[in-house]
Amino acid sequence: MPTPKQQKLIKLLLENLGKKGKTKTLGELVLEAGYEKSMSVNPYQILESKTVKEQLSDFQKQLQDKRRRALTHITDKKLQISPARDLAYITDTLNKIDQLLSGKPTDRIENVLSEEQANELLTRRSKKVIPAR
Repeated sequence: MPTPKQQKLIKLLLENLGKKGKTKTLGELVLEAGYEKSMSVNPYQILESKTVKEQLSDFQKQLQDKRRRALTHITDKKLQISPARDLAYITDTLNKIDQLLSGKPTDRIENVLSEEQANELLTRRSKKVIPAR
């Protein structure tokens, strides 16, 4: 049985995920559900709980089904007449929602460079000579 905070977060997630326009971040939803600010920094701890996963599993299955249907309905003809940006947006949105609810990262945070690494990369790049065409 979910705790009152978990119940509120689940309700907020379900309301927010299907909303058009300005949506809230997972961290904002965690705060709104009554969790401490420290939990909003790493909200995946909450999503990883067995209770929350069970409560969101049906919704997640529905989203996965929608994503599959969206992808299978992209025909060659539709690809020719639809902007690629729109198709990419739909696919990306459905993927991120699935990743979010399954506790997977929605961004490749492991690829973030430290300031030192970024400076080193810039230094190496500035030393390379780019041949003229």
